[in-house]
Amino acid sequence: MSKKDVLAESLVMREVSSSDRDTECGLARIHAQIDALHLAVEAAVADAEYARQRAQADLVHASKFGIEGLAKALLPFKDALDMALAVETNDAAAMKAGLELSLRQLQGALEKHGLREICPQPGEPFDAGKHKPLVKLGSEDNMRTVVRTEQKGYEINGRVIRPAFVLTR
Repeated sequence: MSKKDVLAESLVMREVSSSDRDTECGLARIHAQIDALHLAVEAAVADAEYARQRAQADLVHASKFGIEGLAKALLPFKDALDMALAVETNDAAAMKAGLELSLRQLQGALEKHGLREICPQPGEPFDAGKHKPLVKLGSEDNMRTVVRTEQKGYEINGRVIRPAFVLTR
């Protein structure tokens, strides 16, 4: 082999060796990126699991203590009833006044938590979403107005929990 051939072969070997080193470096970088992505995925999965567990714990807490605010609002009403029962009196007017006051306390506590009465007045239009007819005076096609409310209905924040029972015409 001539010196030129040996020199050319040496240059080719260096290029191949350099190319192999570049490929190995590139592969090492890719493997490092893959490892970093695996770690990021594992961290995201762990975060999602923690969030799921936290949400579950919040639901359990809400179901156990969700009525705490309402219970606190009702305590003065209960206290008033306890005091009324402790009073020895035959004065019906005083008992009625005490009951009316207690009822106002109860209504205030319930309204504070979104409960609203449904009590249509005579002549108001019948609303099938909020009223339930007990007796229909006249034909069913003519059931347009409330004649009398027999029992009040209630809704919480716009959702009917009991319709008002009404007589209709």
